[in-house]
Amino acid sequence: MIGHVLIVEDGRDNIKLISYLLNKVGVDFTVVENGALAVEAVSTQAFDLVLMDVQMPVMDGYTATRIIRENGNAVPIVALTANAMKSDIEQAIAVGCSDFLGKPFSRKELYSKLAKYLPI
Repeated sequence: MIGHVLIVEDGRDNIKLISYLLNKVGVDFTVVENGALAVEAVSTQAFDLVLMDVQMPVMDGYTATRIIRENGNAVPIVALTANAMKSDIEQAIAVGCSDFLGKPFSRKELYSKLAKYLPI
């Protein structure tokens, strides 16, 4: 196993794409559909990386990231959002995200982020 990634995403098409790309390189993953479930998942399981959508129902990714960090978890978190403006990137970093990936992203861009945090 190369690593265990938590995919936090509510969009079915994005879940299918990310899952497909992670499977291709042998990365194990878990999928949750909102930030509240992400907070719960990282408190009960070990992950090597979190891919965190920032706009979701129930709890957004910014809030989830802030809570994860407040709970003392240092897992790398890559914010995923279609809003790739400088202010969005700054907000993601301010709440504790380690990195940022704008949607839509290419296979190469996703693999580049994975390679930064996982031994792929």
